[in-house]
Amino acid sequence: MLDKTPLVSVTICCYNSERYIAQTIRSVLEQTFKDFELIIVNDGSIDRTEEIVLGFNDLRIRYEYQENRGLAATRNRTIELARGKYVAFLDHDDLWIPDKLALQIPLMESREDVAVTFGNAAIIDANGNITAERINGIKIVDGNVFAELIKGDFINWQTVVMRRSVLEDLGGFRPYTIVEDYDLLLRTALDHSFVNIDRVVAQYRWHASNASHNFMKVWLEELELKEYWLAHLPEPFTNLRPALRYNIARLHYMIGVDLCRSGNTQTGKTHLWNVWSQSTYSELLRIIILAENLDDNLGTVLLNKIEKNLKRIFLKFN
Repeated sequence: MLDKTPLVSVTICCYNSERYIAQTIRSVLEQTFKDFELIIVNDGSIDRTEEIVLGFNDLRIRYEYQENRGLAATRNRTIELARGKYVAFLDHDDLWIPDKLALQIPLMESREDVAVTFGNAAIIDANGNITAERINGIKIVDGNVFAELIKGDFINWQTVVMRRSVLEDLGGFRPYTIVEDYDLLLRTALDHSFVNIDRVVAQYRWHASNASHNFMKVWLEELELKEYWLAHLPEPFTNLRPALRYNIARLHYMIGVDLCRSGNTQTGKTHLWNVWSQSTYSELLRIIILAENLDDNLGTVLLNKIEKNLKRIFLKFN
């Protein structure tokens, strides 16, 4: 246990992480910026995760085991344990480059207005080979990013550093299973400034066990999240409703097509009809084009239904 209160609390949540957790921990301990604690909460692993973590002899590590509670609850537990002014997040299978904290913390120390810093990440495979660079797709690098973030999550989570006071004011993570990080970033972006340092500071591991490989679950949770925000958009962001409706329609489209192609046509058709209800006219035209690419008659049914009712309106407004 450290006597001095650290400036940064690095948090790792792990569950059955024996394959990668040692590499992840080492990438933190090898940071050139040294004023941190490393909080690791084991969410009920049944493999060798605990043995591997306890094998590290470093006083900066604070380890806790709990019965399985899920990712959002485990993230909240790491925040409860955190003592630092800043909280940095790292998933159990990802890595940091050595100067990550050294690039982000001095900037935040010099800018009291900044609540979050983030950067770019390289994508690595299961064996640690770099396969691509994941660049944040946003031109705004300093200020309010909510208008762009509500359209899609462009922030590499493993690069995020956030002020602990902001985290606590927001009440931490809400109980989503996959998009809990995106939800937190959206709530933060409503009233706080973000800075993109525009440097590769982490490595995101893409492998068969990633939760993000379950596309249907990701789409359904993101749909729930976007529908919440459509109903709760505050001023001055109400002008974003058309773009958000289009985003929701695209999610309904992807979910509907996937369900229909997998044989669940009744639920799939419900989502496809919601494409119509959520779209503005010019956006609906773009979705009609997508619908034509369906390899069964569902695209034709959707296309004909929309064209029959809205062709005249398209001609008038587009």
